[in-house]
Amino acid sequence: QIDDGSNLPQISHLKEIHEEKPNATFVLTFRPIEDWYRSLSNWPPKKMYASMRDRMQKANIPGFPSGRGKNTDEFAEWFCGHVDNVRNFVAQNPSHTLVEVDITDPTVGDYMAEAFGINSSC
Repeated sequence: QIDDGSNLPQISHLKEIHEEKPNATFVLTFRPIEDWYRSLSNWPPKKMYASMRDRMQKANIPGFPSGRGKNTDEFAEWFCGHVDNVRNFVAQNPSHTLVEVDITDPTVGDYMAEAFGINSSC
């Protein structure tokens, strides 16, 4: 992600990612949508910059045209579409791996360790 909210390669450039890294692993992170929306609304923590939510509302992101995102429901609808898009992309390109992670799960370290063959204390 480019933090100005205007370029999200994991959305806009899946084909290019596939061409460059045909065995890439995609990671989708999940948490309650209200928590995600609150995070978007409060990032960055310093108020000298627009929030990620505001930047995304102004950007023209595929499936999320400029002006969308007036409320949690509009962001949730877009996010669900993004998840479906990534899942479908990986299903159509089985050289990739998809790892889905609930970041609120207390066993997420163990899950990530198993998925990536790493030590869960990393």
